[in-house]
Amino acid sequence: MNVLVFIQRQGVQLYYMDQQAPIACVLPPSTMRDLEIINEKELESFLAKALRPVSPKSQMQAILLLDDAVCFSSALEAGKEDEIKKTLINDVPFLRVANTTVTLTTGSLFVTTNQDLYESIARVLEARMYSVIGVYPWVAIQQLQILKPGEVVGTQFVKRLFDAVSSLKQVAFSYHNQFVPPVVPATYLKPAATQTSRIGWSIFLSVALVYILVMVAIAFVRT
Repeated sequence: MNVLVFIQRQGVQLYYMDQQAPIACVLPPSTMRDLEIINEKELESFLAKALRPVSPKSQMQAILLLDDAVCFSSALEAGKEDEIKKTLINDVPFLRVANTTVTLTTGSLFVTTNQDLYESIARVLEARMYSVIGVYPWVAIQQLQILKPGEVVGTQFVKRLFDAVSSLKQVAFSYHNQFVPPVVPATYLKPAATQTSRIGWSIFLSVALVYILVMVAIAFVRT
């Protein structure tokens, strides 16, 4: 199962691959304000009400998509790329800034965002056994035309988005997946089979021993 987590200024929307309509999770200012997660415990509490539970035997992959409203961007001019990038990074009011460059038909766009924002959301997801496989700006998705003209975000778009993950690496924001799949407890079928096998061998050996004793006794009587 896959889910798209669309991060917006007021919260997140969850698009599960088998559900056309999104699940909206509006976050209050006490949880998220000015593109900052103020209280991660509250964030976890709100998302827990919206996220589907994941069993240890199943797998849930998630893509984080950042709306234009939570990103900052500047067009890159030939010969001034480094200067423009440095200026934008310095102007963004966050301690940790993630960035990527998106190639447009008219040039290139340098995009930045608050790295702590999406990492906080990703931590909550991974704590609930969701594996985050990528974080991308919305503008990159539009440029690559994964969303068809006139199409609304829905199940078909989510499917195409996950199918395009390999080609999206060049426009991804930096993220290191911290999710470690839980170890599924071993069933007792194998030990039970081993125990049954041991019982079978014990019976066989007992019968064989009785047979040998009987044969020895018969031979002794004949002699």
